[in-house]
Amino acid sequence: MELIGPATGQVVYSWEKRDTSSEAGTVNGSSSLSTIPAALFLVKQNDKELTTVAANTISELITRGIQVLIDDSLKEQLDQLNSTNLDFHLDSHMIRLFKPKVS
Repeated sequence: MELIGPATGQVVYSWEKRDTSSEAGTVNGSSSLSTIPAALFLVKQNDKELTTVAANTISELITRGIQVLIDDSLKEQLDQLNSTNLDFHLDSHMIRLFKPKVS
């Protein structure tokens, strides 16, 4: 998915009903991932400064117990940052890949 509209445009996502009986495991032995607060990150492509800000914010949210949803393009941008500068691992259970269904 690529967002090609202006930054001031509105993006609306809705949650689909899903079968929570298939949700895997717990986090730190307590809550299911589906009950942990989450934040969706959409970051302008090819903007290193914004990507750095996003990386710092993701790190902060994870330390506060908030899971982060990112799309493929942001994952690629974070991969391109020097991995020694990241305070988290992209394969963390608190970072989930967001793949929207385009209808």
